[in-house]
Amino acid sequence: NYLHAIARQAEKSAFSLELNMGSGIFPGDPNLPDSLKLQHLVFGEAHILGGKEIRIPIPEPNLPLAYYLSGWHEASQEIEQRQLRFEPEAAHLLSIYAAKPIHEGRTTPMWDLVDQTSLMQDSIFLIDYSIQGEELVWEAPPGYWKIISIYEVPLGQQSMPYHQFGDQEALNWFDSTLVAQNLPILLRQFIVDSVIPEAIRGIHFSSFFNHGNTFSLHKIRSQFQAEKAYDLWPWFPSILVPGQNNISFHLTQLERTPPFMISPQDEQIREDYQSFLSHHFLEQMIQSSDKWANKYGLGQRLFPVGW
Repeated sequence: NYLHAIARQAEKSAFSLELNMGSGIFPGDPNLPDSLKLQHLVFGEAHILGGKEIRIPIPEPNLPLAYYLSGWHEASQEIEQRQLRFEPEAAHLLSIYAAKPIHEGRTTPMWDLVDQTSLMQDSIFLIDYSIQGEELVWEAPPGYWKIISIYEVPLGQQSMPYHQFGDQEALNWFDSTLVAQNLPILLRQFIVDSVIPEAIRGIHFSSFFNHGNTFSLHKIRSQFQAEKAYDLWPWFPSILVPGQNNISFHLTQLERTPPFMISPQDEQIREDYQSFLSHHFLEQMIQSSDKWANKYGLGQRLFPVGW
């Protein structure tokens, strides 16, 4: 192994090494199932006229602009050319909402990120109970209704540079057990007989960034409620910010607004969600990987970009 040869030479010369474990994301095992990959939020929408039973296909997730900014639309089939892949076939439906729009601002161009729709707060309710197979069957009250389907979908972001072990997508950073399990996978090309060469004193992840939208944390919804003293679910449409924490959106300085507005409390809801994300990222990702690295006498550094 050439790295072991370098490490041996470094030991002879009293040098120490720090290994770059990848750029862009914290990657997982190539065989990681979709459910354990890093998830972000996407949505679909439809309009109906009520006063009768409605039977429509559940709105499918829209292709987010983030994938265009990351070159997905013109990516070749070679893994080295892709930064991000949209995987709607792996989308998991979280909730379906119905609401009466006060102002319908949606436009057709994908690049219009200020086309906000205002929803009547008292009219919003979950209609998950109306799902029958792949259809929404609902006895809709009279009036014009907006139907919003919210999904989580694997981010599809690839590690750079691409690992010799194959196609590696971002794993769920908010699961400390998963993070600890995958660190040995990243280091297995350096470890011989469970020993890391003495010259290797640290690991780092460079240009750590997100190419997608708002991260999904629906699996720890109860923790959010305990920490923030309210249930996020009635407010879920208000946290769908295009390119939240996305370096591409920061670099291009695109003007954007959340696609849905519910009430003046929306901004506080989004702030609560972001602080919750940050807290769990530090706890589940940073502290977990620090603990693992310290067990081997290694230091760890991470360079966030665009957060």
